[in-house]
Amino acid sequence: MMDYALVFKLVNLLILPGWVGLIFFPKSRYTQYLIYSHAYPYFLGLFYAYLVLSNFGLLQNGMSSLDGIRAAFASDAVLLAGWVHYLIFDLFVGAWQVTDARQHGLRHVKIVPALVFTLFLGPLGLLAYLIIRQLNLKAS
Repeated sequence: MMDYALVFKLVNLLILPGWVGLIFFPKSRYTQYLIYSHAYPYFLGLFYAYLVLSNFGLLQNGMSSLDGIRAAFASDAVLLAGWVHYLIFDLFVGAWQVTDARQHGLRHVKIVPALVFTLFLGPLGLLAYLIIRQLNLKAS
C-alpha cells in the first residue's frame, strides 16, 4: 500500500530543483540537462501513468460532470495523480516561458515574476508571462 501523503511530499520536493533552475539558473548546464532533457515529464509521466492506470476504475465514473470528478478525486491515488499532472504541466509551461523569452530577446529578470506565478498558480503565471511578453515586444 502506497503512503500517498509521503509520496505527495516527495514529488513536491522532487520538482523544486527544476523550478530553482528555471528561476535562478536558467542557463546553467544543470538546468539545461534537468529541464530540457525532459527528465521530469518522463519520470513523473511514468509515475502519473502508473497512478492513472492502477486506479482506472475510479475514473470510470466519468470526468464529464462535476459529480464524477468529485467522486474520482475522493481517492487519494487519483488526487495525487491530479497533483502530479499539475506539477508536470506547470514545469513544462515554465520551461517554455524561459525558452520563448530567450527567442524574443526578453531579459530573464523580467519573466521571473511570471515563473513564480506559474509555479504556484499555473494558468495565472502563463497569463502573466503572455502579458509581460506582449508589453515588452510592443516596447521594442
